Amino acid sequence: MLIKLINHRNVLNYINCEVNLDSILNEDIIPKILVVDDSTTLLSLIKGVLTVNKYEVITAESGAAAIETAYNDFPDLILLDIMMPGMDGFETCKILKSNEITANIPVIFLTAKTSKQDIVEGLECGGVDYITKPFDNKELLARIYTHLELKYARQIIEEQKIELENLVEELRISNEMLEERTHDLLVLREKMGESD
Repeated sequence: MLIKLINHRNVLNYINCEVNLDSILNEDIIPKILVVDDSTTLLSLIKGVLTVNKYEVITAESGAAAIETAYNDFPDLILLDIMMPGMDGFETCKILKSNEITANIPVIFLTAKTSKQDIVEGLECGGVDYITKPFDNKELLARIYTHLELKYARQIIEEQKIELENLVEELRISNEMLEERTHDLLVLREKMGESD
C-alpha cells in the first residue's frame, strides 16, 4: 500500500508540465481544421495555406453544412465566416456551442465585418478570436496555433483533474482501510494485554 501511495506523487509531475503543441503532436496526430466560407476562392486559398503548414483541412460553404460537418468530423478548430447566405456565422456558432459534441471546439471568426459591435457579438456568441479580412497568413497561423495549444492544454488539465480525483478517492479508501487496521490492532493489543 505504501508503494502505491508513493507512486501517486508522480501526479505532481503532471501539474507542472508545460504544454507545447509541437510536443503534443506527432506524425500520427494532425490537427483538423474546418474552414467555413461561402467563397470557394477563399476556401481554396485558406486550405492551401493550412495544408502547407501540416494541417488537415475540411471545408463547408454554409452554416448548415458547417454544423453537419462539425458533428460528423469533429474538427480541432473552426474558422468561420460571418456573412453567408442562409444561416450566418453568429447563428452557426451559437448552435455549435449549444451542442455538447461541438461546444468545446474553438471557433475563430474570419470575416470582412470589422465593426466593434460585430467583434463583440462574435466573442459573446462563443468565438475565441476574431480575424478580419483581408488577413495576414502569419497572423492567421499564429492565432490557429495559439488556440490549438489552449485547447490541448484544457484537455490535459481535464484529464489531470479526473486522474487526481481518482487518486484522491484511492487515498480516501486507503486511509479508511488503514484506520480499520489500526483499530483492529489496538483491539488485538488490548485483548493481549488482558490475557497477560
